[in-house]
Amino acid sequence: MVTTAHSSGPAPGAPLTFPGRAIGFGRQMVLANGSGGLLLAALALLVSLACSIVAGLTLYKSLEQKQIFDSRERELRVMAFRNANSRLMHTIDGLTSGYQVRRPGQYPLRDAWRGFLATLDEACRTLDTSVPNSDALRETCADLAGFRSVVEPEILAFDPPDRFMSPPVWRRLQELRDSVGAFADYVVARTDALEDELAARYAFALKVLVGSAAGFALASAVLLYLLGRSSVRYYAQWQEAALEHARLDSLVQSSGAPILLVDRHLRMLLGNREFHRLGLHMGVEAVNPFNLDLELLARWRSGPVTAELRQPVLYASDLIDPTGRRRLLNITATPLLGPGDWLKGIVFVAVDDTDRWQAQQALVQRARYDRLTGLSNRSYFIEQAKVAIETAVRAGQGFALLCLDIDDFKDINGTMGYAIGDRLLETAAQRLRGCLAKADLASRFGADEFTLLRIGVRDEAEAEAFARHVLETLAQPYDIDDTRVRGTFSMGVSVHGPDQLEGGPVGGGPVGADIAVAQADMALNRAKAAGRNGYALFTPAMDREVRSRVRLVHEIRDGLAGGEFFLVYQPRLSIDGDRVL
Repeated sequence: MVTTAHSSGPAPGAPLTFPGRAIGFGRQMVLANGSGGLLLAALALLVSLACSIVAGLTLYKSLEQKQIFDSRERELRVMAFRNANSRLMHTIDGLTSGYQVRRPGQYPLRDAWRGFLATLDEACRTLDTSVPNSDALRETCADLAGFRSVVEPEILAFDPPDRFMSPPVWRRLQELRDSVGAFADYVVARTDALEDELAARYAFALKVLVGSAAGFALASAVLLYLLGRSSVRYYAQWQEAALEHARLDSLVQSSGAPILLVDRHLRMLLGNREFHRLGLHMGVEAVNPFNLDLELLARWRSGPVTAELRQPVLYASDLIDPTGRRRLLNITATPLLGPGDWLKGIVFVAVDDTDRWQAQQALVQRARYDRLTGLSNRSYFIEQAKVAIETAVRAGQGFALLCLDIDDFKDINGTMGYAIGDRLLETAAQRLRGCLAKADLASRFGADEFTLLRIGVRDEAEAEAFARHVLETLAQPYDIDDTRVRGTFSMGVSVHGPDQLEGGPVGGGPVGADIAVAQADMALNRAKAAGRNGYALFTPAMDREVRSRVRLVHEIRDGLAGGEFFLVYQPRLSIDGDRVL
């Protein structure tokens, strides 16, 4: 897979920047060391603060109530109550002693009672305003209601007919007087009790406030102490983490290999200088710069990473950098695990293998291709031709192999120079490429010898038409620099149609690349012997003739080596005499 890189993103060589989440994790780790004491101190501080607030509010309310209770109005109310009680007592005493005479239409006892009740009610209301929700006040009011329900009917009904009261009436008024006096003393006592209750409540609230303030101050001091100690510890650990960060930054930046750290969504967290030199664009959007296998990534993300998937993954990827250069990278991808063995991030370490790969490709190019023409050399052509012919034979397709060379090429080199000869070979190779179909092959087989493999030939007529087309193309004049060169070519053709794919020269088996080349070379020799600048088709007779000639040559050489040759002659005489011819 080829990835095109974009030259944008952070500037190359920028300082290594760790993600904020990593710094936050370190801060949490530092604070966790003293978190227990800090929590207890903070809790004590909150409790003391709450108690101080409640005590302050209670103290304020108690002080307000005490001020109201101690106000002049309260004193006036109580004084009015006592005056009303005195008038009531005086009225009762006057009636019982006889010095107060009831006149017609006058009811002194009833009027005194009503004044007494009015001042008593006013005193109760004043107390209720001063001390709301007081148990003592509620009891006093209840007693007032009971006393009133008993005494009031008798007072309202009291209307002695005579100037002097009878002893029973007199005794009843005395009892009434004693009851009213006792109740008046009771009300005064209850008022004093309420005053004591307010004073006690005020004192208690004041103590709570003082204690809460002291607790607040103590908790604040403890909290400040713990915070200071934690801050010192955090600062020391932060310095240590910063130093470790600087070491890691130096190590990563000085690495000669591109290094990239991404999160689980493939968003970039950091990259060193070598990574930025690749020109890859890494933004907030999810990308896959190193072509990580998406199926493997999905398995990493699907749940806790198993022990099998934790191993580093090695793979190769290539990309096109901003300069248009193709780069081959050998990449190691290592998953980073978080809590629960869930994928947290991925570290990519890449080795730029471009130079080695290019050197290897150059070696392969030199080993397989001719440096002058760019065509396949002899060995690589045979290798390719074997595969192509085997594929054609399995598919039932015919083929033709053409072997050709330049006529009198040695004379061209000798008269025009080797530079012209090389340019002639280059131009001829270019013309040969123009004659090939997609499945065809071509090679520089020797010094001035070329071979062509045509796939899909049905019969000899089609092969001959292709051979003539090639010769006509090559026969056009060659304008090399300021020199026009006319070169002719001789060609041998080995044709194997769909019905001729079996039967090699040794009888049986499919025809291979080596056999086809040998057959085309035999036909080339026949074309040269026939006058050159033409082509010849291979026939079985050529194979028999060549084999016979080769066998004869071997036999002659063996005979010479074994001394089997001797001279046999017969003199020839002229018919007109004894002269030896």
